[in-house]
Amino acid sequence: MGRNLFRVLFTSTTLLAAAAQADDQASGAQQPVTVHTSGKPGTVVASQSENLAAIITAVDPTKREISLQGQNGRIENMRVGDAVKNFDQLKVGDAVLVQFYRGLALTLQSPDSAAVAPQGEAVAGSAAPGEKPAGAVAAVIRGTVTIKTIDSKTRIVTLVGPEGREFRVKAGPKVQLGKVKVGDKVFAEYGEALAISVHSTSKVTPKQ
Repeated sequence: MGRNLFRVLFTSTTLLAAAAQADDQASGAQQPVTVHTSGKPGTVVASQSENLAAIITAVDPTKREISLQGQNGRIENMRVGDAVKNFDQLKVGDAVLVQFYRGLALTLQSPDSAAVAPQGEAVAGSAAPGEKPAGAVAAVIRGTVTIKTIDSKTRIVTLVGPEGREFRVKAGPKVQLGKVKVGDKVFAEYGEALAISVHSTSKVTPKQ
């Protein structure tokens, strides 16, 4: 869901580059995220979480790169950022669990409200010295986007960011599309979190 939203809508902000790196390697064509009604009038939301398990098949300490083989047997190369401490403990055969979370909230702004420039923040954590390699990063960005098109048949709404980049969402069955129109301003809040943990015993058996 929305794996590249930071770079699509707000290309001047790159806080999620590290968090999205592993996900981008495996992602194909992006499908519009489906947003649903929330308990707040005028706000729609979406969220998604994923757990990806793999084993380490190669380690390059100089480049801080590892090769991961998932349950489908495919091998992906991944650069391990500084947020993951104790890199020197990584070895071939270790099991890696990558956990993703993504959340999106879109709130209709009043016609006379001022546009909010993109603002972002990020936090990171890591394992203590001597522990198994682990790390986590979370980031959120907020800002105003504009509705560019509304397809009532497919229920797909195209949003455009301040730099002209577009992003599509699909309105869920309970979202009232009749209450929005092309040109409306929308306050967007998008966040991603990524956690990586390593285990000595392989928990994944790749296909041969």
